[in-house]
Amino acid sequence: MNKSLVLKGNLCALYSTIVWGTTFIVTKNLMGKFNPAEILFTRFFIAFIVLLLIRLIKGKDPFEGERNKKDELLLAGCGLTGLFLYGTLEILSMQYTYASNTSTIVSTNPFFIALFAILFLKEEKPRVNFFLGFIIAISGIALISFNGATQFGLNPLGDFLAFLCAVAWGVYTTLVKKLSNKGYTTMYITRHTYFWGALIMAISLPFFGINTDFTRFAEPKALLSLLFLGIIASCTCFLTWNYATRAIGPVNSGIYIYAIPVVTIIFAAIVLHESVNLLSVAGIVLVVIGTVISSIRKKEKTA
Repeated sequence: MNKSLVLKGNLCALYSTIVWGTTFIVTKNLMGKFNPAEILFTRFFIAFIVLLLIRLIKGKDPFEGERNKKDELLLAGCGLTGLFLYGTLEILSMQYTYASNTSTIVSTNPFFIALFAILFLKEEKPRVNFFLGFIIAISGIALISFNGATQFGLNPLGDFLAFLCAVAWGVYTTLVKKLSNKGYTTMYITRHTYFWGALIMAISLPFFGINTDFTRFAEPKALLSLLFLGIIASCTCFLTWNYATRAIGPVNSGIYIYAIPVVTIIFAAIVLHESVNLLSVAGIVLVVIGTVISSIRKKEKTA
């Protein structure tokens, strides 16, 4: 294997991991001036515009204009689950708990990706390690939630919403897999997912309350944070992660996902001054270990 390609792949995966780990902190900082719908709509809209510009530069995607109503419903479902529900539940979660807690619990999404793949995509049944890892991770979540409620006075509702966030991502991934199997490109699926996500988010804006003080968006710190979420976290990371997956493979790149909670914890302690004690660390370690164990797959025999 080309060593230069492997190095670039690992660097791209590391870059994506660090950026995604910091999005929780950036989002929580924005929550003081913007409600969840405003943050998410702006992020999705910026990402859609950037992806649309890429489409105009690169030209027409395969299958563009050939999708049917059923496929459009699947794309709308991606926007609903992977952006609207995932994003809303994530932000609401951080209103009740620490950003580090949310990041750690959301990182259990591989369980639900595997579960829904078995139920709806008819993939191979899970092995014993899947259930063992799940039990370990759930024990870690319970420890994090209990510790947060007793030691820091946090509301367990925040941890539960983060858990639902992981479930929503599992559904989203299943829908993306179905569309990929139909021949749609990742770029095409992502662009239309952001279109539907922004549209659904726009419809929900009145329910969260509309603040007509648009000068908030002109504040340098807020503007840079929103641009970071929309361009860096949503667009460049999408490109670097896809490159990493092709360069070093989905298994090797997937290992970096387990480091996202660690990145969040470090930045949350520095920027948000979130408290971390021994029980918190123990719970986080259990979640990461459980997720890793459950993700171990049986190696295929080679002739």
